[in-house]
Amino acid sequence: MFRATARYLAILCLLVSLWSAIRVAGITIFDVLAPVCIAVLLLASPADKTISDDRDLRLIAESQLFFVIASIASAIPSAAVGEHIAKCIVIAIAMIAMFVMASLIVRKCILSFNEAAFWLALSAGISSAFVILQGQFRLFTSISPVFNTGTQEWLRATGLAEHPIEAGAIAGIGMVLALHLLLARRVARHPFTAGVLLAAIFVDAYSMISSASLTAVGSVAAALAAQLVLARRYGLLMATIAAIPAIVLPYLLASSSLLGDRLLQLLTLGDRFTTVQSRQSQLSETLGQIDFASFILGHGYSFNDLPQGLEIHNAALASLYHFGVLGLISQICICAYLLRKVISPYPAPMRGALLGVLLVFFGEYLTGPVFARRSDWITVIVLASFMPSATSRRNQRLRDPGVSSFGYYPKTIDVSAEAQGRPYRDGAGTCES
Repeated sequence: MFRATARYLAILCLLVSLWSAIRVAGITIFDVLAPVCIAVLLLASPADKTISDDRDLRLIAESQLFFVIASIASAIPSAAVGEHIAKCIVIAIAMIAMFVMASLIVRKCILSFNEAAFWLALSAGISSAFVILQGQFRLFTSISPVFNTGTQEWLRATGLAEHPIEAGAIAGIGMVLALHLLLARRVARHPFTAGVLLAAIFVDAYSMISSASLTAVGSVAAALAAQLVLARRYGLLMATIAAIPAIVLPYLLASSSLLGDRLLQLLTLGDRFTTVQSRQSQLSETLGQIDFASFILGHGYSFNDLPQGLEIHNAALASLYHFGVLGLISQICICAYLLRKVISPYPAPMRGALLGVLLVFFGEYLTGPVFARRSDWITVIVLASFMPSATSRRNQRLRDPGVSSFGYYPKTIDVSAEAQGRPYRDGAGTCES
């Protein structure tokens, strides 16, 4: 009962989850749909097969407890208490909603790993298409916050995101997920699906010219390499490594694109590059304002509390600056939850996709305004939720719930075989048999 409705709502939530620039009264579409989706997921009847409880979720419960305490304490020094409290409530509700929705989707087998990856990749591809329309054709510029004063040649396009770094990271996540699905043989056998995924990779890659995020370009290169290594596609890896210096870099440096110009400036100027200097200036000023009192309580989380009036481009430092040491511990708990999944005894394609997405995520996490952006967190949270910590024996067998639209059929994967490095067929096990 309600399973079909829950499935369609879950797909819709994932499809709009990366479009942070589309808001109604300041609220994103995902924020509106997530509570409805959670309610329907709770009403949906469970599947015939169930999965293990994820004992790692205790880290998330602890992180939110630390965040609530830190939010209350940091209200004391905040320059705008009302704004601080309102923002903290929104962040806490959004983070809890993302984990609850992802956990319910997995526990009730509403979507499989590959289905979730497909809709997230499609969401990223649509956002990247708007980046190209804004950057190359100056269309739909009113969507992007950076164009609010009119179209200017030097502005970096953001598509359906709110920040160029965010747009670049979304494109990178889309490329990682699309590659994961293309490496799955049964997905690649369907021409239409394979064509959609190849088009998404091209759109995501081309959009980086207009978003011009050097962080995203570097992290995506590392993510795709790590993904190919775990997938044991060494031939494709070597071809990609050869193509970057032979084709991609010369094209970017020779072209008049914004990405090529920024890359050339970085290579020639080094630490004198404007972006590098502005980041160093902001981070130095932020660290300089953290004394013992602010280390314990933080500065509060409002516009008046921002150093230089800008979001801090490092999420860990932002959590310490705004919420003190408890805010930092809250972030550490979430990051520990995500990193534990990479070393979980699940098939390498699943871990490869998660590792790739995490590399893109942490590239932005350490250099961009990630702290309160749902679009930056949702993908890693959803993928990590498909890898619950094992509560039974190490040699338990996992059943792939299948991706019917991609031609997958249920099969079992011996976790012990994967742990011993023996070959396996592509699949994404999440539900126990």
